[in-house]
Amino acid sequence: MVSVGVSKLGVTDLIFVDPGIKVHREYYREVLLSQELLPAIREMSGDFFVFQPAHRARDTLQLLQCDTPEFIAPNLWSPNSPDLNLWFGLSRV
Repeated sequence: MVSVGVSKLGVTDLIFVDPGIKVHREYYREVLLSQELLPAIREMSGDFFVFQPAHRARDTLQLLQCDTPEFIAPNLWSPNSPDLNLWFGLSRV
């Protein structure tokens, strides 16, 4: 598995998960986010960035709500976005 941060300011280095590592919520939160991805994003963009995580575990969401400046709540992610659902619904009529 590979993670990367992408923005118009640039991209972070690729962050690799070693083969055989199970990416559960604790590993994702403590290693991938806290030690790798969020510091790399902050180095690239400072304190201004918007983040949408790959996992929805409650403790991961709490960490991100506290530690990221513009966290996108799960109810606003694309599959659950009222704007996108309305647009796609109207486009099919």
